[in-house]
Amino acid sequence: MFFMHMKKVGILTFYYKVKNYGAMLQAYALCQTIQRLGYECKQISYDRFAYSKSTFQQVKEYIYNKEFTKLIQKGVNVLKRKVRYLYSNKLNTRYKLFDKFMTSIPHTIQYSDKTIEKCLDQFDVLICGSDQIWNPNWSNEVFFLEFAGSIDKIAYAASIGQSSITEDYKKMLADKIKKFNAVSLRENQLIEELSVLSGQNIKCVLDPTLLLEKEDYEAICSDAIINDDYTLVYLLGGNRKNVKIAKRMSKHMGQKVAYIPYVGDYGFNDEKFSDFSLLDIGPREFLTLIRNSSAVITDSFHACVFSIIFHKDFYCLERRENLSKSTMGSRIATLLNEFLLYERLIRSYNDYFNLNPIDYDLVDIKLNKLKKDSLDFLIKSLDNGRNNI
Repeated sequence: MFFMHMKKVGILTFYYKVKNYGAMLQAYALCQTIQRLGYECKQISYDRFAYSKSTFQQVKEYIYNKEFTKLIQKGVNVLKRKVRYLYSNKLNTRYKLFDKFMTSIPHTIQYSDKTIEKCLDQFDVLICGSDQIWNPNWSNEVFFLEFAGSIDKIAYAASIGQSSITEDYKKMLADKIKKFNAVSLRENQLIEELSVLSGQNIKCVLDPTLLLEKEDYEAICSDAIINDDYTLVYLLGGNRKNVKIAKRMSKHMGQKVAYIPYVGDYGFNDEKFSDFSLLDIGPREFLTLIRNSSAVITDSFHACVFSIIFHKDFYCLERRENLSKSTMGSRIATLLNEFLLYERLIRSYNDYFNLNPIDYDLVDIKLNKLKKDSLDFLIKSLDNGRNNI
């Protein structure tokens, strides 16, 4: 594809200084995809925490506003940070691996809320997405590209990340996305309603990580980390029930267990069922561990994605947020439904025994069609603007 003028595209997502495998790899994948379409592309290094309030200020506000659930969660988070210090050496290695991988992605200098507008003279088009940039728990005006002025704005696979949202937030979303030239979401639950409210023809598209091929990821994998056969366990949610299910499933599989502790919800007893506890793992090593595994047990959206890409036998445990009855399952449900893999969602240990082998020939047929549709949306959005989508 050739252009008279090579458009310059800026992407705004959870990328800068993140220590989350899915967030970093989706940032890498979208940048790679847009470059291969013939555009110049950079991630915008937006530091959303540059002017964050101190822990003491937050606690004072929670007490004053009687937001006791948030106060309890803040206390839990402080305790978790204390636990991390016990593993600081290996975690420092993990963070360095993330920082090194981040430098492999084209990106701008650092911007903050106060300086973000200064990036505009570098780009012809801005894209927000993917990942949970529109999650009501942590989104902000920047992730809706409110600073962008007259520059073309596209949302690619933006994620709300929750199975339900309030009516007020729904109306706010609709008002924000009216200003976009093209909009797509990663989950299909709210597309019809938001399309009506906003007047936008909203599409459901694949997460950027699914736009690249298996060979693309094999090219950036690290050397092998474990030489034995193993089951990989990676759990993000704070659901202790899932830890117990993962332990029982791992034991039944009869293989060694490799465990990647998620430091955000780390527990002292989490490693007792594993043969390999892997704290010093970056994005490349994460890919390698999935690629070389015999099976994957996870509640992570992106661990499911890469299990599909590498054709792995995987089991997805239902994930719930701490101190909340709401699930993080809408994005996983959309993913599994798209590939006719909904039975891989495990809610109890007994579900594990009722599964059929995955037919990856059928999965690949679905993936190739959805990939074409998603790339078509991206190409038309970048090249034509609102009226031709």
